[in-house]
Amino acid sequence: ILTEIELELTKNETVMAYLDTSAPSTTLSTSSSLINTETITLYFNKTSSKNDLMDYDLFVLKNDGINFAQWEFVGTYNESSINYEGEDDTKYRFRVISKDIFQEY
Repeated sequence: ILTEIELELTKNETVMAYLDTSAPSTTLSTSSSLINTETITLYFNKTSSKNDLMDYDLFVLKNDGINFAQWEFVGTYNESSINYEGEDDTKYRFRVISKDIFQEY
C-alpha cells in the first residue's frame, strides 16, 4: 500500500490526492428459522458503495443464562455467508466489523 509520495516540482502543477477516510460497512443477517437448529447461517452484505471491502471480523456474545458473557472473536472472513455451530439452551448475538484494503475499520 502506497503511503508516501515524493515529487520534485519544477513548475506550477496541480497534485490530486484521494483520501479515503471512511471504512466499508456491511450488514449481518441470518436465516429465518433459528429455533431447534444448532447451525446458524450468517449472511454478510456489503452496504458501502466503494469496492474497498477486504474482509470482516466476526464476534459472538453467548448467553447461557448463568455465565456473564463478553464478545468473543470468531474469525476473519471474506465469504458472503458462513455457518456458525451453536449449542442448546444458549442465546447468541453477533457483530461484524468490516475492514477495507487499507486495513481501516
